[in-house]
Amino acid sequence: MNDCSEIISLCGRYGDKSEVIISFMCENIIACFGAPKMLISDRGAHLRNEIVTSFNRYLGINHLPETSYRTQANALRTSNHRTFGKTPAIIVYVLELLTPSIWEDQPIKIDEESTEIFNNKVKFLSKTLPKYRQAEYNARVKSKNIEAQYYNKKIRTRSFEIGYQVLKILEEPYTELGDRSVGPFEISAVLGDGVYQITDLKGNSDNVHSDRLTKYTHARGMVPAVRTGQARSTLPALVRPFRGKVHVDVVL
Repeated sequence: MNDCSEIISLCGRYGDKSEVIISFMCENIIACFGAPKMLISDRGAHLRNEIVTSFNRYLGINHLPETSYRTQANALRTSNHRTFGKTPAIIVYVLELLTPSIWEDQPIKIDEESTEIFNNKVKFLSKTLPKYRQAEYNARVKSKNIEAQYYNKKIRTRSFEIGYQVLKILEEPYTELGDRSVGPFEISAVLGDGVYQITDLKGNSDNVHSDRLTKYTHARGMVPAVRTGQARSTLPALVRPFRGKVHVDVVL
């Protein structure tokens, strides 16, 4: 009967003439199977006009529309209404969930496979993983030693004494065309491991490694072109505006 309903709907596409619909129903449905008790369709214009409605009423055919509870005719014909036979927990998590209401009624099952997996994890964490960590540590030590050998070749030992005048080398100059050295500063303390404490004319001090210090020397009567600056600034060198002067006479 679903096939017949679909064919009736198809016949209506060739025209809205009621004679075509009624003739098809009489020759192909009523003549073969008798008058149907129900006709399910989308209630198109060719199936709900006055002539077809009177014909259905005369034969006692109940014409019903398709709804969400009575799906389309082709869907009823082609779909299989079968369930998975699985609970939502099995579908989502691939295992049955135990709720608090059934915890006491469920025995604790520990199979051999789960025990073996647990033992393998314990073995990996206690024996195998420490070996990987030690190997990674040894590789890092080896890499650091190689870097130290390469770096130490370029190191030039600088030693200063208290009272020496030095310049501090900036990581980045204040301006694109500016000098990278500021000062002069005075060595006020030797802290060891190549670290010195420098002090400016205002009494500000900073701890700087000797790699960033250079000895300040100038000929007698020469006007040094050195930019003034504090031992420790409050802003990074890249964003700090330049406040000093380009040429300053330094009186020793």
